[in-house]
Amino acid sequence: MKKIVALLVLSLFLTACSSKSNSVEVSQENTSHVQEYHTAFQEHSAGMNKALNKFNTGLDGLYTKDFSDEQFGNYVKGIVESSAKLVKSIEQQDVNPEIFEMHQKVILVTNKAHQLLLDAVDMANRSSEDNPVDKQRLKDTYISIKQEQASLVNEWKLLMESLNYQSTEE
Repeated sequence: MKKIVALLVLSLFLTACSSKSNSVEVSQENTSHVQEYHTAFQEHSAGMNKALNKFNTGLDGLYTKDFSDEQFGNYVKGIVESSAKLVKSIEQQDVNPEIFEMHQKVILVTNKAHQLLLDAVDMANRSSEDNPVDKQRLKDTYISIKQEQASLVNEWKLLMESLNYQSTEE
């Protein structure tokens, strides 16, 4: 009975806290799938954080004039390869249908982050004295991606806390 109440409360909480009502819900049927996905999600989040933190460092260098537009472009080019690998690995991951919606959100935010890098390189390649890199646009996009990523990580943490609660109840 405690499990059922915990599942109902968590389902209600996730639905209420999410901007989308199609959040992953923990059930007895998908608990093992959620646990299997946890390691991959953690590794992916760490890789994405690393790429985005490097990008932000480069953007800071552009603002402080430690980097010219060209140097910034070259710096970000160095991040693109690892970002492309993250995109490829997350897109190729086979997940259980019960986790599919969460996985789609992860794919979406990963692709947005990768596109940010590509846009930054493109801006740097096209930049001129009259048309410099649009630092504010890049920063705004970066912040938006980080907010979306933080929401996903929080949603995932809530799921994992629920699983830990369930396992202590069993």
